[in-house]
Amino acid sequence: MTGNKQEHRYPKSLIPGKRSIAPFLGLLAILTAGTVLNGGMFLSPYNQLNVLGRNAIIALPAVGMTLVILTGGIDLSVGSFVSLGSVLTAMLLMGRGWNRASIFMTAVAALIGGAALFSVVRNAGRRKSKRRTGSAAGAAVLGAAGLFLLLSLPVANGFSAAAVLICVPLAGLAMGALSGFFIAKRKIQPFVVTLAMMSAVLGLSKTVAGSGGRIHPVYYESADGLSAAAPAAFAWLNSRISVFGTDIVPVTALFFLLAVLAVHLLLTRYRFGRYIYAIGGNEEAARLSGVAVGRIKITVYAFSGWISALAGVLYCSAYAQGKPDAGATWELDAIAAVVIGGTSLSGGKGSVRGTLVGVLILGYLGNILNLQEVPGEVQDILKGVIILAAVLLQQGGLLRFLRNRRREKGE
Repeated sequence: MTGNKQEHRYPKSLIPGKRSIAPFLGLLAILTAGTVLNGGMFLSPYNQLNVLGRNAIIALPAVGMTLVILTGGIDLSVGSFVSLGSVLTAMLLMGRGWNRASIFMTAVAALIGGAALFSVVRNAGRRKSKRRTGSAAGAAVLGAAGLFLLLSLPVANGFSAAAVLICVPLAGLAMGALSGFFIAKRKIQPFVVTLAMMSAVLGLSKTVAGSGGRIHPVYYESADGLSAAAPAAFAWLNSRISVFGTDIVPVTALFFLLAVLAVHLLLTRYRFGRYIYAIGGNEEAARLSGVAVGRIKITVYAFSGWISALAGVLYCSAYAQGKPDAGATWELDAIAAVVIGGTSLSGGKGSVRGTLVGVLILGYLGNILNLQEVPGEVQDILKGVIILAAVLLQQGGLLRFLRNRRREKGE
């Protein structure tokens, strides 16, 4: 900016205000209600860590959804990516030899590697020519072939825990980037593209699983000593880290908190984050200002797919199975957490801090209702009411309604 005014380091949407503190007040109200209704049982460290651990996996897609909604978009496919991630993980860990999961995974990784090499070589110099494009294509083919052969090595004995953590999220990244391409380059509505992707990935998950979508269990010890077993290191993802000799912090919670911290720093400390807010606030103005709108949108949807598939890996570790419909309706929970956290569905306003609070509100609400033995259908009704109230609060409608009621009583 020019003149006497200095550029804000943080977007205005992150500056505390009446609406930005509303989610925190809601969380405080939920905690107070839980303390009053359930006392020591609710406040016990075991219950608190259990809530965080149980909701951390479901909350990971909400982190990616935050970036998507900040750009003014929506991603309905995150639940399907969770499902595909869980199936791929289970089949790669338990498989010995080539199967549908290993073929699909090695092909996807080779395509991503080839595309990355093509982009790097082609854009290595300032001038682009047919000769450089040809060299880039050759490098892409050789790189893809090399990666395919490299990933073929663990197929015979099954993938390791580290291998699935690295490889499986790449499937979500690739298909998320494909969604972003159709949204950014072909100008198709995000709702339509991600709805189509949700259906396609769900079908792909069932196809990879085989037999109409069967569940693939994960065993860490074979019953006969000869059959396949998953590496013991994979079970660590469902464990707790010991602090002062006591198992306290769930590993899944660490994944979620690290994701929140990374996205928070991205949005508040880096130019890329400011561009995300700019696109959500006014996409045309951002484009005219020189922002690479298409590239940023593709990156955001790719990240959403990547972190959702990562949630599928953690789901497989937590429940010891790969399930083709594991992430069913998770997209609704992700959207709910983002909206309750104060992020505007129209884009440009919100923060991942708010999403963290939204996740905790939903998690504690479910915990309190479970402790009170409230039926599941009533819990769904209450969740819907809270989401609607959060949207009304964002729009100012709820505040206007309360002010009008107060005036009417005063008269």
